[in-house]
Amino acid sequence: MHGAALPRRPQDFVGRDCLLDEDMPRALSAVGGRPVVLRSTLGSGATATAVEYLHRVQRCYADIEWIEFTDPDTAARLITRALHRFRSVGGRTLLAIDGVSHPSDVAGLLPVEGPDTLLTSAAAPRLWLGVANVLEVAALSQDDAVRLLRRYQPGLSRDSAARLADRLDYWPPALAYVGSQLAEGMSAESVLAMPHSTLLHLLAEKGGGSPAGRISAAFQSLAPTFRFAQDLLSAFAVIGTSIFPTRCLGRSLWYSVDEVPRRGDEVPHRAVYEALEELVLRGLVTLDANGGVEAKSLVRLVAMHSLDDQNRPRIDRLVEALLIAFEAGLRDPNGRTLSAPSEEAAECFRNLDPALIRTPQGRCAMLGLVDVLLLDRRFGDAHRSLTRLRDAWERQLDDTDPILVQADRLLARAHHGNGNHWAALLSSIRALGTPSQRGLRERQVLADCFAVTQYLKESDAKAAYLVAMNVREHQERWLGEADPDTLRTASFIARTLLSLGYCVRSAELGEKIWQIQIEVLGEEHRETLVTLHHLALALAESGVAAQRALEYFETAMTLRRKTLGDDHFETASSAQAYITQSHRLHDGPPSV
Repeated sequence: MHGAALPRRPQDFVGRDCLLDEDMPRALSAVGGRPVVLRSTLGSGATATAVEYLHRVQRCYADIEWIEFTDPDTAARLITRALHRFRSVGGRTLLAIDGVSHPSDVAGLLPVEGPDTLLTSAAAPRLWLGVANVLEVAALSQDDAVRLLRRYQPGLSRDSAARLADRLDYWPPALAYVGSQLAEGMSAESVLAMPHSTLLHLLAEKGGGSPAGRISAAFQSLAPTFRFAQDLLSAFAVIGTSIFPTRCLGRSLWYSVDEVPRRGDEVPHRAVYEALEELVLRGLVTLDANGGVEAKSLVRLVAMHSLDDQNRPRIDRLVEALLIAFEAGLRDPNGRTLSAPSEEAAECFRNLDPALIRTPQGRCAMLGLVDVLLLDRRFGDAHRSLTRLRDAWERQLDDTDPILVQADRLLARAHHGNGNHWAALLSSIRALGTPSQRGLRERQVLADCFAVTQYLKESDAKAAYLVAMNVREHQERWLGEADPDTLRTASFIARTLLSLGYCVRSAELGEKIWQIQIEVLGEEHRETLVTLHHLALALAESGVAAQRALEYFETAMTLRRKTLGDDHFETASSAQAYITQSHRLHDGPPSV
């Protein structure tokens, strides 16, 4: 197919400017370059992006061939014909192949030299290693999704468009279809108010190209036994949750134990849609181009997480696989508060019977959910969960098991947050003194030593200072002066000096550590901002650099707002310190 007969240019195309203007031209023009793959989950817009690119650059090529991949034999015939024609054309040529299911389907068919080669595929990036250069086509950004919806309905407010785009998960086919409905008179508010099942049925009218259409096809591919769907529903019933989070097109999955169907033909479609959506998002299940479930075998599903002990009930293994998948996508490294649906589901997982969780991966995931409580400063809830888990696992595991050691580390943080510093110190010492530490890398031992030092500071700051100096000396020798763990200990020493009243020494050390942390970690890193905040405190208390202290407080407050949010306790601490310091320098508080 010549450039003049390319597929019709998409009229509703928006965004992907960097991909189209920079990444694709650079990858295709690389000297000795391999084929370029536009990789996306089905429906995210790889084909539309490829077609848009070809229309933009067709004047730069002497000839272009567009091939829609159906099967290897047909593709081989079309590719051979295109390469033969390219040889008689003077100038640069481009071969584009759309919808390659797996790299093996085109193995041996792609030209080693000659035309630029562009493919689109939903196959995982790891499968293309050594075969092609992969460029990811992600869902649209919020701004692009809003722009697309307002193109269909110019009078739509930005707020309504943003909420609607979020409900549709920024998925191009869903946005385009709902946009067409808006152009025909449907209101955005009516779409936002739709139950999830109604929205799925609306999008299903779009056909197999939409996420809902592919999930519907996947549901049909599970017939006639519905064994996989039955297992999913039974697993959710064991978990006991009324809400299990999904991002795509909705958040809720409602049913109870009594509603788990007795026969396959009674499986509620909406529940299966949502379950498949969640598993696709967590990477546990993939859908092929026709909507078939590629990993529908439960044995294969749980084997992906080494949960393939055939002596365990199927349902217990699936519950644990879901726990691991959920925890992997839940935690926020900056400690922001979780969304309500996610937190409710996480609480259901935390309340599972610990006897169900019998693999190291599952137990680590359970502790990861408790760590979320600590990030959210819910120390009492974390302490109760950890005590219950540790008591149950202590009867099943040897006291040197790494899972119990990690539970002790988290218990120390929970005790510390509750103000029970002596109990925190004992938990840290128990983790540090476990024989399982033998043979571990020095980094973990030193990290535990640092934790002990932190909790010791609450009862004896001078002793904590001496121990921390010793820990830092070992860290510098074993890890290096600029290692993040070494810098964290040095920052702790500066804070301890401040608590002991050595304000000038604390400020001098804090300034030095802060500058190194900016270079090593970046100025917005949480540890860097902790050091900056306490540096400002030391300068303020010393009384020799009051104005500079105010500037540092302001910087810490601004960066913490940006990275942690207005409501985070560390942001509030910097804001309050900024106000207090301003009172010292001026007649009234500043505006923050």
